[in-house]
Amino acid sequence: MTEPPFSSLQQIAVNATDARVIVDWRQNDSARYIWFLPLLEHTLSDVAQEFPAAMEASGVAEEVRASFSIDELILFALGWHTKWGAEAVAWLEQGADLNEKMVAAIDHAVAKKYWTQKDRHIAFRLAQRWKRKDSLIKDFNVLLDQLCQDWGFCNALTGDQLVTNAKEVSADHFAEAVLTAEGMNPEYELEWRRRIRTKFMDRYGATTSPEIYSAQRNRTDHQ
Repeated sequence: MTEPPFSSLQQIAVNATDARVIVDWRQNDSARYIWFLPLLEHTLSDVAQEFPAAMEASGVAEEVRASFSIDELILFALGWHTKWGAEAVAWLEQGADLNEKMVAAIDHAVAKKYWTQKDRHIAFRLAQRWKRKDSLIKDFNVLLDQLCQDWGFCNALTGDQLVTNAKEVSADHFAEAVLTAEGMNPEYELEWRRRIRTKFMDRYGATTSPEIYSAQRNRTDHQ
């Protein structure tokens, strides 16, 4: 966002009371978010904190308010080669969560050279970071499934929890997380702790992170 927003959050909410918004919403097409593109001129935090109340105060239909999604707005905007796509990238840089569909949209936009070079570089960097994180999450889930099958450690722990809660995950941290999720005390379960640590180290070494895991995979792929 480089210039002051053309429309206030309140004005955008008032515009969303138009009967055409209801028609578009009931068709459940992504294009219904065209009414909300001006939100991207505001900061992500302002929209997240203030826009729901603005919609309610302006009398926006309940079915619109209930299903309005910042994620869907970002995804819709990323398909535009105009300023709206770049504004969506700015929201991602401000901390909006990426998902698989958004990353695919960014890959397409970067390949087609949408937006400025600077915005493409920012979007590409964010997408690559997400891919590294997602890749490690999926591999952690494979290892957790193996622990369930081999040793009966079938708990609610997920790869997403492990990666989200720490920049790096060590063998000790992994073993403690598994045992804790199982309702066991890692301080007393020394043998299980050793065995789980060994499983981890055989797969990743003493510690791993999205960046380390990605680099290891790249080396393996090129051997």
